[in-house]
Amino acid sequence: MFRPIQDKEDLERALAGSGERHSLEFKVKVEQKKPDYLQELARDLAQFANGWGGSLVVGVSDDRTIVGVTNPAQIRDWIQEAIRNHLVPSTFLPAVEQIDVGGKQIVVANVEPSIGLIAVWDRNRAIEYPYRKDHKKAYLTPDEVQTMIRDQPARAAKLAVSSALSRLAKGDLALEVPVDLVSQVWIYEQLPNRGYEWQVTRKDVRIKGAIDNESKVVLPDRELVLHVETSEGQMPVAVPYGLIKEAWATQHSTFGLLLGVRVALLGRGVTLAPF
Repeated sequence: MFRPIQDKEDLERALAGSGERHSLEFKVKVEQKKPDYLQELARDLAQFANGWGGSLVVGVSDDRTIVGVTNPAQIRDWIQEAIRNHLVPSTFLPAVEQIDVGGKQIVVANVEPSIGLIAVWDRNRAIEYPYRKDHKKAYLTPDEVQTMIRDQPARAAKLAVSSALSRLAKGDLALEVPVDLVSQVWIYEQLPNRGYEWQVTRKDVRIKGAIDNESKVVLPDRELVLHVETSEGQMPVAVPYGLIKEAWATQHSTFGLLLGVRVALLGRGVTLAPF
């Protein structure tokens, strides 16, 4: 998940890099004189909602110079109006912050990622689906829209995984978190006088990953990789996000995980098997 900009310290951290990033966009001001300025503001917000979240920073130029705005309250109103009039559904609300930097006012809209697609509507016939791609705004094609709608359960699971792991990250560049696997690890073994049956076995399970320069957990696009203890050492098994039922950060600093399939030891490796 992205790190929201909530105060001066967060803003200074965001400005410490170079250029715009996947979860960060700068605007010197809102161009009110443009006839579609509210629709453009709606696009700026929707791109992050349809991506993986991000912050729209008004009052900072592309080269990261702080110029400030003279109408922060009005910009807040415009953000609400842009959502109300041009976003479908219009029920999501970004967290809007006003930050004072040496007497200059900066307005930041922190947008959480949406599970469902957010459309930009011109109130006539045109509908667009902006999203954030490679540090800039892009637009989904009809085929991509259909794919995202179909993959919505997997997106919801990936967002839950990302949120939980972000809470557990310690600020290091590498991530290794023990997994509390509620659906457990299983082994198919022969029991005396009963034949082969599935049995629960206690094994250490971990998630390993990396943290990028935005302090965001880096996850594979389509699957979560678990590392499971076996007689041959830790072995990886890839779990498609669509097979994840629940993911959360526990009070004991472990990663809680409930799957719709078994994690099964098979021979010297690990695989997935239906319940």
